Amino acid sequence: MSKYSHILWDWNGTLIDDAWLGVAVMNEMLEKKKLPTITVEHYRAVFGFPVRDYYKQLGFSIEEDPVWEEVANDFIGGYHRRMHEVKLFPDVTATLTMLKERGLTQIILSAMEQNTLSRHVAALGIAQYFSIIQGIDDHYANGKEHTAQAMGERLGVDPKRILFVGDSLHDIEAARRIGCDCCLCSRGHQSKERLLAAGVPVVDSFGELTI
Repeated sequence: MSKYSHILWDWNGTLIDDAWLGVAVMNEMLEKKKLPTITVEHYRAVFGFPVRDYYKQLGFSIEEDPVWEEVANDFIGGYHRRMHEVKLFPDVTATLTMLKERGLTQIILSAMEQNTLSRHVAALGIAQYFSIIQGIDDHYANGKEHTAQAMGERLGVDPKRILFVGDSLHDIEAARRIGCDCCLCSRGHQSKERLLAAGVPVVDSFGELTI
């Protein structure tokens, strides 16, 4: 019998391989502003939540909200134009199938805007694995701690029976709001070194998950 009854999945960088696209779109924006471009390695070393702080690190002057909204919308527009190129990580479908067959409830909890998230999950053909697909109500990726807390209350199960699987330090923060365990996968939006320093289990692929 599994230790867990519910698996909460992060989306970007956990189920889908999209860090490369985040870098590609960001580099287009940096070039327009005549700012230094970044590599995937640099991105994974500095990216975090709230993403507004990440933009500041790269040199964007976004102190005023209208400017921040303009910059954020430019990124979202660029990401959406190429979102169809994003694929699932190779072991996702097999893992979701195995957990479904074992009777575990699976939920997506993402900082992506709700309608965009729902469309993307459906387009990749895996919506049937999830009892809930939960995003946020805007495009600004401020975080999902409050959404996580609300999800924990909504589920009404012992937090010890819930596992949050993500790819970033922010996913640890979300799991703490619920009071559940967290495991991070090292192939997403933050480097393995950063994840290991956080003191939670870190895996390189879903085959290493202990569920």
